[in-house]
Amino acid sequence: MKTTLILLVFLVGTSTLQSFGQANDSLYYLSEPPPETLEQERPLRRYSPFIAGLANYLLFSSGYFYVGEPVRGAIVLGSGFLSIGVFMYGVTRAMSVDITTGESPRDARVWMAAGALATGLIKVWSIYDVIRIARMKNAANEQNRLSLKLSPEIITIAPNSNPGYGLKLSIKF
Repeated sequence: MKTTLILLVFLVGTSTLQSFGQANDSLYYLSEPPPETLEQERPLRRYSPFIAGLANYLLFSSGYFYVGEPVRGAIVLGSGFLSIGVFMYGVTRAMSVDITTGESPRDARVWMAAGALATGLIKVWSIYDVIRIARMKNAANEQNRLSLKLSPEIITIAPNSNPGYGLKLSIKF
């Protein structure tokens, strides 16, 4: 039981620590837009904290996918399944009755309580966390529109000439 609880705390703690410094990482785009849209301003994505929290409440860990945090969503989903599994283990232990005494094992209630408590705590914490992430990403998008991007580029001057290799620096503000 101690190993399960330690593993559960590790998974939840790891996903919480991944959020530090995330406000700046969400501003960079992974793919280069087409050349004709380089001069146009990109629309910034706004996340509704209400929709993120509601999605997380209705379908476990779906709010994380809404706000663009699939890794954290997968970790929370896995820890939720683990805690539900602990609860179900307690239920199956409670249903296995000793033939001679007619009682279920004493630790069955402990497993059920630990699983139910862990599931509830993960559910409440994940709703709070996804709302916090949505607010943090919205604030970062409003305050920080500066981006610096360095990308490799191949330049050809004429159709039959040798290509030139270089780096392209893009600054947006």
